[in-house]
Amino acid sequence: MDDDLLNAVFRFKHKAPSDHQDESLCWTLVEHFAAFVNNLKAADGVTLSCGRIDPLADDRVVPASVFTTHEIETLQEGCRRLEDSPTEDHRQGHVWFDPWLPAYGCAIQRTKLSSSRVKLEVVFADGWERVLHFLPTGECVHSSVPKISRVLHCEELDTQLQEKFEKTFQQELQEAQQRSKSGRSAAMNALGHQKTPQFIAAVVHRSVALLSGCDDGNSFAPNGGTTDVGQHTGGRPRDTCWALVKAAIELNLCCGKGLFRKTLTLFELSLLQSETIDRAVDSVDVKSGCDLVDDWFFMLQVVVQHVVELLEDGYDVASLLDQCTHLRARIDEFVDVVNLRSADQFVLPEPAALQQLNSLKCSVEISSPKRDNESTDCESVEDRRRRALVNLKPCQFLDGASCSLDDLLEWVRADNAPRSYKCILTLRTIEAFMFARSSELNNSQPGGEDNESFVENMQSLISHYQEVAGEWRQLPKRTSILSVEQRSRQLLVMWTAFCLVHQKCVREFPLCSKYNIALDWKNLKVAVLSNRTALDALQCVAQYIRGWNLKTGGQPLFHLTDQDPTFAFAWKFA
Repeated sequence: MDDDLLNAVFRFKHKAPSDHQDESLCWTLVEHFAAFVNNLKAADGVTLSCGRIDPLADDRVVPASVFTTHEIETLQEGCRRLEDSPTEDHRQGHVWFDPWLPAYGCAIQRTKLSSSRVKLEVVFADGWERVLHFLPTGECVHSSVPKISRVLHCEELDTQLQEKFEKTFQQELQEAQQRSKSGRSAAMNALGHQKTPQFIAAVVHRSVALLSGCDDGNSFAPNGGTTDVGQHTGGRPRDTCWALVKAAIELNLCCGKGLFRKTLTLFELSLLQSETIDRAVDSVDVKSGCDLVDDWFFMLQVVVQHVVELLEDGYDVASLLDQCTHLRARIDEFVDVVNLRSADQFVLPEPAALQQLNSLKCSVEISSPKRDNESTDCESVEDRRRRALVNLKPCQFLDGASCSLDDLLEWVRADNAPRSYKCILTLRTIEAFMFARSSELNNSQPGGEDNESFVENMQSLISHYQEVAGEWRQLPKRTSILSVEQRSRQLLVMWTAFCLVHQKCVREFPLCSKYNIALDWKNLKVAVLSNRTALDALQCVAQYIRGWNLKTGGQPLFHLTDQDPTFAFAWKFA
């Protein structure tokens, strides 16, 4: 299997995801899967009833590395459905796919109910979840993977109208593909043109309605609920081919998800085995060898994850673990051979040759670097120090963890930091101050700033922090990971400041102690933090909010959606 097909199956996280949406790629993947199924052999002495006959049958009695006769027959029947040509003469009960539409994330599955009726269904993958691919170049590529397989029941068609249906369906689809901009919208009950399975279902409904003559087809419009798999602004088309083939396989197996899961695991395992066996070491250079090892280890990781999931669900995976261990050893052997071939190019000189090298004299005289005499330089020491400071772009440093709130505000207002690192220095200094003060939240005797202007100063500091954070977000070349962590830091700073002000107000105004804090400490789970000090501060804030609300048991004060307690507090306070 070539690299593009392997990337479509395994979705290498160190490579850009495949964005091919070709029908030919679907057929190629079907051929590879069918070839794998044809090589399977039934295990001797292992039997299992079909889930349709015995709903209580447990497929975990069969080891995950082997198949029963019934399971192989089920897989072969599924492959026959996938491989059936649309031009063949189909009999009653036959199922086939025509056409594959990966550009819309679906395929039309046809079932011959009788000699005169054909059922049309749309099979598709959905539940797309966002994933990130980090390339060796440092680029971060956004992509998505589907989590579920679904089927839409559309129409039943007279077998005599199949040829006309093909022409009508293609005509409706081609007309829709010519629409652009606002014409793609399905508003006002129009067909539009969206890259969704529901759009294909609407085209099927319209085509059948036009052929049957009972409707002009204009009453059918695409419904929502399915994901658009086309290219979005700033993105790339979704990798739908292998996801669509997997959905077709899963929905055409009668024995539950267990058979599909272990078949998929063994199929990926067979791909890894064939890659490691067929690769000739002599034709691989060092760079290609390193790239292959990266691919193989990622493939092995995917297989091991599937094996672990099967193990957690109670399947016998002992044989699969042995095969994974053997593959790991084979990859290690390949690495050793590549390293040896690389090391053979370099040979250490003999001791006699080293002595000859030491005795050689160079005709070029190399002067040892030495310090110039300062007295011979016309520049004074003060001028030299001043020039060095200018080159270093110095500014006054303030330790946010130990300074006072007044000192921090004075330092912020001075605004003497160079523009090259002004934003990040200000953000980190204020964050260090807030994270250090978070430890005062859970002390029996808080040691906060005990002055009348504490609340006003804190509000001024947080307002300035938000302004600087906004300026930082406008700077170019900020990676998504750094932006996520900075937003988490900003959230934590805001909550810490709120809790410090709340602690101050409770001491000054005892009426506040009868009300809960209008924050849910569980919402802090969305924070993405890598700094130990920030994590400690998060724990302090969560502990303070949780402990206060448990101790008070009152209504939330200053809640944005439940304002009755706030009005009651204002009445009592007045």
